[in-house]
Amino acid sequence: MRKSSLAFVFFAVLAPAAWAGTAYTTQPASAITGSSAQLNGNAASTNTPVTPSFAWGTTTNYGYNGVATPQKTNGPVSLQIANLSCGTTYHFRLYGAPGKSGTTVQGQDMTFTTASCPQNYVDVDAGLIYDNAAAQTICPNVCASAGGTWSANWTNIVSPSVCGCWVPANAN
Repeated sequence: MRKSSLAFVFFAVLAPAAWAGTAYTTQPASAITGSSAQLNGNAASTNTPVTPSFAWGTTTNYGYNGVATPQKTNGPVSLQIANLSCGTTYHFRLYGAPGKSGTTVQGQDMTFTTASCPQNYVDVDAGLIYDNAAAQTICPNVCASAGGTWSANWTNIVSPSVCGCWVPANAN
């Protein structure tokens, strides 16, 4: 009688290797005004506390950098920035150094736009305007020359007439 041999096959089931490293995630800006904003992000590291920073500017070349808070943490981070120009689009991203080992993923570029510039109502001399048809022709140009837009108001006074204009607060 012949013995049959049993073959044992062993399968090694390997779990995928766990991700190790640091990931910086840029999140939308908040508390945006005409001159300030709060930059937000998330820092996560599997191997060491991290020191994240934000870069920002009007292009993806950024130009400005600041340290996010809190430091050496896993979780949400932010940075309040000021002295921004009103009505301007800014690029920003969260970034940082790698942890002790592993992969580092830097935050992606995002944008926000600061609030519109404040406006003041001013009367601008326009020479003599005799009727509404003339005002509709003259006033848009008069207000544009003053750096603003016509409000559709005008006044015919003895001399000169004036056009009512909305101009940025920093233009007068």
